[in-house]
Amino acid sequence: FFFLMIRRPPRSTQSRSSAASDVYKRQDMEQKQLKFVCQEGKEFFADKRIAQFSGFVSNIIQDAADDEIIPLPTIEIESLQFIVKFMEAHNYEIPKYSEKIRSEKVSENLPPIDVELLKEYDLTNLAPVVNAAYFLDIPSLIDMLSIRIACDFYIGKEAGSLEKLKKKYNITEDLTPEKEEELLERFPYLREYLLTNLSQDKCCLLYTSPSPRDRQKSRMPSSA
Repeated sequence: FFFLMIRRPPRSTQSRSSAASDVYKRQDMEQKQLKFVCQEGKEFFADKRIAQFSGFVSNIIQDAADDEIIPLPTIEIESLQFIVKFMEAHNYEIPKYSEKIRSEKVSENLPPIDVELLKEYDLTNLAPVVNAAYFLDIPSLIDMLSIRIACDFYIGKEAGSLEKLKKKYNITEDLTPEKEEELLERFPYLREYLLTNLSQDKCCLLYTSPSPRDRQKSRMPSSA
């Protein structure tokens, strides 16, 4: 007969080993994360892979210390949370989108994971996310949001599509050269964008006359 005796390590040794392992894991996790401070003054941690998407973050971390806090004074924490969810949903792989809008249905222009992300958003509460995407220079997210917004302004080939859109957004005036210049003065960044994209049939500019209920609150640029 043979007897095999297995000696169990002392409990205290196992505890110290486990504690040390937890410390190493926590330190490793911290090294893989970036720390932001949002508009509300709240801290927010995000995976360093956000730099793969964001030109702004990529430039910042090149010269920043590992533990340096990145201030985002114009970005709300909810917008940053949405951005991280977008990246996580795509497994931190930069998605590509078609430039052609097929219809007014979001589900026919974006993959299901993006449709799910956007289900609680409309043109009003998308505005902060759009601003954040531009500030952080995230081209793939800008493309996705642009498609989502374009769906609301889609003009089909069917008779009456244009009139239907005008009625939907209370468009009562045609866009005159004077009105266009006024809009471009209010939103200077549009001028360069239009010069770049108009020749490629990627965009159109609409003028809407605000309804009485909208006069009491601000509206996002895309509704102009």
